[in-house]
Amino acid sequence: MKTLIDLCVRRPVTMIMIMAAIFLGGIVSLFNLPLEKLPEIRLPRVTVEAVYPGMGAAELRNMVTIPLEDALSPVKGLETMKSVSRNGASLVSLGFRWGTDPASAAALVREAIDAVYPSLPEGVKKPTVTSGDPDEEPQAIIAIRSKDGDKVFARNLAEYELRARFRRLDGAGAVILAGGETEEIRIAFDQERLVSMGINGNELAELIAYETADIPGGNAREGDKELTVISSGRPKSMEELSTLVIPSGIGPLHLKDIAKTYRTQAPGKSLFIFNNEDATALEIYRRPGSDPIKLSRDIKKALEAASKDFSRDTELSLAYDLSSSILENVLNLIVSIILAVAIVALILAVFMNNLRSSVLSALAIPFSAASALILLNLGGHSLNSMSLGGMALGIGLVSDTSIIVLDLLDSNKEKLKRETIAALAASVSGSSLGGTVTTVIVFIPIIFLPGPLGALFGDLAISLIASVTMGWVYAQFFLPSFFLLFPVSKTGKSSIIKKPETLYLPFLKLAIQRPLPLIIGTILFSIFGFFLLFARPGEFIASDTVKEIEVTVEFPSGTMPKAASEKGILVSQVLSSLDNTIENFFGKMGAEDEDSGPRADPDYRDSRLLFRCFLCKGIAPDKALKEIDDAVSSINTIDTVITASYPEEKTAKILGLSSSFGMAIKGNGREDVIASAESAERILKNSAAQYLNVLTLRPSGTRPELRLIPNREAAAFLGVSNAKMASSVYAASEGIVTGIMELDGRTLDMRSAASPGWYSPEQIEKLPLVLHASGREIPNTVFLSALNKIERKEADVALARQDRSDVIYLDLLPAAGKENALRAFIKTLPLEISRADESVFEKYYFSLVLTVVLVVLLLYLALAAQFESFFLPLILMLAIPFSLVGAGPLLFICGSGLDSGSVLGLIVLFGLAVNNGIVLYEVGEEKTRLGLAPVQAVFKGALERFRPVLITTLTTIFALLPLIFSPGSSQRSMSAAMLGGITASALLSFFALPPIIISFLKKKNNADKLQEIDNG
Repeated sequence: MKTLIDLCVRRPVTMIMIMAAIFLGGIVSLFNLPLEKLPEIRLPRVTVEAVYPGMGAAELRNMVTIPLEDALSPVKGLETMKSVSRNGASLVSLGFRWGTDPASAAALVREAIDAVYPSLPEGVKKPTVTSGDPDEEPQAIIAIRSKDGDKVFARNLAEYELRARFRRLDGAGAVILAGGETEEIRIAFDQERLVSMGINGNELAELIAYETADIPGGNAREGDKELTVISSGRPKSMEELSTLVIPSGIGPLHLKDIAKTYRTQAPGKSLFIFNNEDATALEIYRRPGSDPIKLSRDIKKALEAASKDFSRDTELSLAYDLSSSILENVLNLIVSIILAVAIVALILAVFMNNLRSSVLSALAIPFSAASALILLNLGGHSLNSMSLGGMALGIGLVSDTSIIVLDLLDSNKEKLKRETIAALAASVSGSSLGGTVTTVIVFIPIIFLPGPLGALFGDLAISLIASVTMGWVYAQFFLPSFFLLFPVSKTGKSSIIKKPETLYLPFLKLAIQRPLPLIIGTILFSIFGFFLLFARPGEFIASDTVKEIEVTVEFPSGTMPKAASEKGILVSQVLSSLDNTIENFFGKMGAEDEDSGPRADPDYRDSRLLFRCFLCKGIAPDKALKEIDDAVSSINTIDTVITASYPEEKTAKILGLSSSFGMAIKGNGREDVIASAESAERILKNSAAQYLNVLTLRPSGTRPELRLIPNREAAAFLGVSNAKMASSVYAASEGIVTGIMELDGRTLDMRSAASPGWYSPEQIEKLPLVLHASGREIPNTVFLSALNKIERKEADVALARQDRSDVIYLDLLPAAGKENALRAFIKTLPLEISRADESVFEKYYFSLVLTVVLVVLLLYLALAAQFESFFLPLILMLAIPFSLVGAGPLLFICGSGLDSGSVLGLIVLFGLAVNNGIVLYEVGEEKTRLGLAPVQAVFKGALERFRPVLITTLTTIFALLPLIFSPGSSQRSMSAAMLGGITASALLSFFALPPIIISFLKKKNNADKLQEIDNG
């Protein structure tokens, strides 16, 4: 080590060039790193959707969902399977092992679908397979409104013009439509007249489909040429469609004689509300691995260009931009980092002997930051709250070794020569390297945490490891070279703080002379600290960092988006009046066919309108929540229920953590699981009410349906099948899409349905059916009610299954401080109950325990190897539990709970708590080797090292303060835990450790003397 340091001292220009290169690389990396709010976590999921129009949830479960599950269960790498069967669609969500390529998994799923599709019931559309995270947020949402109120025009513009523009952007993934109105061509037939001609509605639809299609007729040959034959049937205009002649069993049938043809609005599947009006929206998603900030910039440029092109007819607005929250979060962290650097520089100027020493020690900060940026860039990471947080936490740590080295060099500057600089710097390399290694050891296992945990916290660990390591490299190899390069006069300015050791001296004497009261006080403080620490409420994300409120409008089941528009606009107007609380908001209801992600959620309801309200800066979330809840509650009605709540944090959902307990009750059949769920609900409400705030079941709710129960004997006598009756009803009420027609450059569906009036239950009962005789005398027509018993009943909105078992989910929101009691009570329930979404902390429980054990073991082995002792590391590691309890009081003062940040801050203390003890022991042992008694050695060593230890502690503490006071800082609880722990660790090092080290050195000296006697 001495030789290497001496080489660096003799090459100061080379060292300056290396540092300049690192600074330049850091600047290049800074502009090359993509910005994100959190590290990108994309779960390997695949969603399969099978559509069967008009089919109820129970029938879909039996006929489609279960066969799909059976076919998909052998797919390689599959870990979890969840399904939802709801009216008209079956969705199966597949979760694969972490690290599986979603595209490869989707390919395997498609192979399984190809094999099972032929066995699915006729009428089921071939299942679609999509890969990606269904919980992913859109990068941006564009609202499109027509200036003259033409909602069809706005939708067409979004679908056929704007969608392609935004999809072409580099980094853009899916672009999904929402809201607006679409058109179709309605062939509204006269039901009674049609029946009088002996034709049913479904038969008419089949005839129209054949006659309005371009049908290939093979090929013709003309010499050496081959001609394609196509039977042209598609009409070119509404007039041509109206005069269409249809062949039937009764001769030529003119469509205009039995039906009216016209363009009309098609049934909508989604609703989007923006600025108190219905609008069309384009949700633009980011492609995996792309830069979100660059994509947002490109979206804004494309939006600006589109606004100019279509400004005469439409108004385009940016309703939502994810990059704004990313930039705000990153900007707050950058400001905190700048403040921390300034504070650290000020502390160094106050305590160091001269300005030169302050500048040289402060240079460690940009040097280590540049190194961390280079490593993040080379590793393909991003600049996010975690990586920036690691750099911010490292600001107070990277100067530690520099301060110790500079203090040693300054203390010997009167007799300092080039030859002795390397020796002096090398004399502290052992202790400084030990302190650095103990910090690094803690963070290396975090990089390799399994699953989403490693993806989430890995960036923080990487940036902190790089910062601390390069801070040590700078102090040991660069700083000694610069020390002689920039000389200072021997009478240079001294520090503002003359002798901090004089303040410490009487307390140190008292601690050495009377250690018993100090030990008792330490034990009492530890008890108090542990009580405060574990009394803090558990949460994943602190509620004071919430910047969004969700307002949910629950409509009766079956409510169509168009019917919900009026009430939705009323809610929007109420929210608009809260302009001092809400900065921006929009509402969405339902989902388009291509938007399968939301529908895969068992709690999804197409009759739910959700408003996302983004709060103004500076507004307290709890105050905003109460104000919004009071405002919307005033317009509640019997039919609609409006509530305001905090949104579920996406990362918490990914990790399986939430303020509520999501439990799954499984059973061997639908009836079994319903009985178990009702039993659990009853027990919890009666026996655990004191632990609960809210208890809800999902999927829940019913929707009205008409159940046709056929008289099979009568139907068989008349030759009418159940399928024929159902298809006749479907053709009259819902209508059948018979083909497509191109008008004004747009492709429109043609839907054949009965004239308005045949949608009501009363008319459906009177629906006439045409009977076709087959050699017997039977009536020509019969009413539907004559062959069916028609019952009105309530059917389940959705049915859920998990891992091929029927399931009902129980969402439990515990009362404050009752989480553990509720968890214990749930374990006593005599039911098959488990977590709905397995927490990664439970899934990887043994891996996490092994990681913690590995950290402690590696820390112990590193210390044991450094000091050649099995007992001394145990003494030094006593600082760890003491530093942990020091976090409790500060978390209490800051109002922070035991969330993901504070827990990570406690882990950080494992590596930091022992550093001061290492320094004190090394200097004490060195002086005993020079002949001093252990008491004198530790006393003098502690006084000598008090200034550098005090400076490093203060720089770390004050570097954390900006993160704690930064508004909405995601690192607040982590910084608070670290600050409290480091403060407690410093107090232990200053006062409690010296007597313990003295006792250890005495025993060691006695053991050495006995060894000498035995050897002699």
